[in-house]
Amino acid sequence: MIRLARIRPDALAAIAAAALLPFTAGTPSAAADPPAASANAEPGGLPSAPRVLPELSLGLVDRTIEQTARTGPPAASLLLDKGVYRPLPDVPGALQTTYLRNNNRRQVVGAYAVINDAGTVRLRGVVRAGRQLTRIDVPGAAVTLPLGINDRGQVVGGYVEVGAPVDPATGESPIGGFVWANGRTRTFDVPGSISTAPYEINNRGQIVGHFVDARGAQHGFVLDKGRYTRIDHPRASDSPSLTGTRIIGANDRGQLVGSYGDDRGIIRAWVWERGRFTTIHPRFGQQSEASQIDNRGRIVGRYFDPHLRSFLLDKGRYTRIDVPKRCDTAVLGINDRSQILIAAAGTTDGTTCPPAVGGNPRSTAPVFMLDKGRFSAFDPPGVNANELIDVNRRGQIAGTYVAKNGVSHGFLRDERGRFTRFDFPGASPTYVLKLNDRGQIVGNACDGIDCPTQFGYRRDADGRFRSLRYPGAVSTQAFGINDRGRIVGSYLDTAGTEHGYVWRRGRFTTFDVPGASLSQLTAINNRGEMVGIYIDADGNPHGFYRSARGRITTVDVPGAVLTVPFDINDRGRIVGFTTSALPLPNADEVHGFVLKNGMDSSFTRIDVPGAPRTLASGIDDRGRIVGIYENPNATVPESGQNLGSTGVADMLLGSWNA
Repeated sequence: MIRLARIRPDALAAIAAAALLPFTAGTPSAAADPPAASANAEPGGLPSAPRVLPELSLGLVDRTIEQTARTGPPAASLLLDKGVYRPLPDVPGALQTTYLRNNNRRQVVGAYAVINDAGTVRLRGVVRAGRQLTRIDVPGAAVTLPLGINDRGQVVGGYVEVGAPVDPATGESPIGGFVWANGRTRTFDVPGSISTAPYEINNRGQIVGHFVDARGAQHGFVLDKGRYTRIDHPRASDSPSLTGTRIIGANDRGQLVGSYGDDRGIIRAWVWERGRFTTIHPRFGQQSEASQIDNRGRIVGRYFDPHLRSFLLDKGRYTRIDVPKRCDTAVLGINDRSQILIAAAGTTDGTTCPPAVGGNPRSTAPVFMLDKGRFSAFDPPGVNANELIDVNRRGQIAGTYVAKNGVSHGFLRDERGRFTRFDFPGASPTYVLKLNDRGQIVGNACDGIDCPTQFGYRRDADGRFRSLRYPGAVSTQAFGINDRGRIVGSYLDTAGTEHGYVWRRGRFTTFDVPGASLSQLTAINNRGEMVGIYIDADGNPHGFYRSARGRITTVDVPGAVLTVPFDINDRGRIVGFTTSALPLPNADEVHGFVLKNGMDSSFTRIDVPGAPRTLASGIDDRGRIVGIYENPNATVPESGQNLGSTGVADMLLGSWNA
């Protein structure tokens, strides 16, 4: 999760068009290590201007210019006035200029990046009124970022002091707030906060924003005549690792707009009036944030679909705003004259937009993560294809990769992107199926390369293995494990019938769906809820959900030949995949799905943008979903693997799938 109220001093040059957003299209997951350098650096090591919307919130830049530079023109600032998009000129000599707010006097305020005499990048503030430029620098600051301006010309924003301490864990420094008027600057901080982020000042002199408390949690604030009022959305998370309440805009009537993040990490826009919150749901978007409200009550904001889009909400009616021939559009402000301030990125001809999936995967079936509406992807090192994938709350990802010789091995990727590869001792191949929050992994392994006998295993966080073999069974498979150490899976008896099982403290308990000819358990959560698949008496496959009280409910996506619910988190969210045909490699359509509210919700399809087929297999308690997808741009096809030929169907349905 990207923190929204701190700044990396080593990344000050990347001014974002989405300056107030907690999410940005086409950016790799925060769990991944950032690239070390860019191909777009200028001679002598000086960075070139950013070419996409980097992640920035009140000075927080998640990547340097080198790490965000891509093909295409720099992000542009525009003013939408009476249906015409008018570009705003850059500050002369700046690497890039982004304007972030406008008022009713035709003034815009923002920031620009320059390289100083020492060869380092500096972020400075600017107010533009027609051709007149007024520069803003907080005395003693390494970074000055204005974010709001009222009709009196008063400006608010954030700054970072020269020599500010850097958190060794995050690489970020605390920021403070400032007010600028007539060339004079006053700094301030919310009492007891470690960072203060002011976003707007209205014509009554009220300042709004958010602050970070000593625990690291975010709260909204209103500063009025020297008095601070804390405002929290009732559904906002209080976790230091998640977005809380952020107040982004305020009009002269006392109406406020902003966003909140819940305990699942989902971010929603809201409007506040007279102590009451109303959530804003753009019908064409996923996560959203409101950025400004004018004195007529019109609201502008942004949403994610998965590119960055914008909207205008006027008297209950939504209007979508997209700059023509641009990939990403971020509306940042609106004034009472209906002039809308926009930042846009992407190519000028609209033909080569940045990919919606972050990362640059090379394999035929890369790993994806869907986090808060944003896709990212990666390959385990030195492989061509992957199989079933899982993720835990710590951000660890476990799965299987296929080497160039066609042999499968297990891997564990930590929250910093470092890989550990492993095999069950003496076994070949090794498959990984699930991972719990304690770092324990379960999967399957074979006694030989042709897999004459398959057995389940558990790998503990310290690297020790334990085999799982159902007594008297021909083969045993382990599919799921919860934090209490309970393991679920299936075994094949000597009569050729497959049964589910639950393993606890060394003891197996058989599980069968009543009347089924095949039963498998694929996952179990800490509440004892389980999911799996079965084949009925007529030979038809189905997914199912079993409640903690033992009630079984069929899970079938309409029109699918096979529905596989493969994981369930502690909030009851279920993820899995569907196929249009069997065997799985022959299926033209493979889609992921999620039941966001468990069995009380409808199916939401998951498709990696541009991918012919997507297979979702894991979900953690924060709602992050992982899986694999068919990569149409694969550059390492030597293994001949494709989605469905990597052993998935064989593990699930065995010979019935042939």
